[in-house]
Amino acid sequence: MHKILVSLLIIWLLLPLPLSAQAKDGEKNTKKTRKPAPISRYIPGLHQLKNKKYLKGGLLTTSFLCVSVAAVVFNHRGNQWYQKYQDSGNVNDVVLFRKKAERSFKNRNIAIVGIFTIWLVHILDIKLSRKATLNASINPGHAVVGFTFRF
Repeated sequence: MHKILVSLLIIWLLLPLPLSAQAKDGEKNTKKTRKPAPISRYIPGLHQLKNKKYLKGGLLTTSFLCVSVAAVVFNHRGNQWYQKYQDSGNVNDVVLFRKKAERSFKNRNIAIVGIFTIWLVHILDIKLSRKATLNASINPGHAVVGFTFRF
């Protein structure tokens, strides 16, 4: 059940256009063609940079690139340690290389989760930025912060 909900959430987030309702009797049914989603939809931060949200876009893009590079590096190191583990004949070296390979692969998996999390924040920002606004005002003695969400 959990996998189905996650799959439906991912499909909903990837929809570039809202689903159109069926035409009622007597109405003209015009068939709309779907445009392909722009590349800024799939690379975190590019959509925000396009909309002149430079700080948010820069943070998302930089963090996405850094975590992606870390995942590749950890994967490469893990493969190197695993190759040494397979080639080793000494029992002490086998245990050492196996532990180092497992640690590198664990770090790679954590980085992959980080990549997905950054991408999810990016998609949620795209979906909610049209509906949510944050207002703030600072006066001497007090500050007011307001959040509105349109349905």
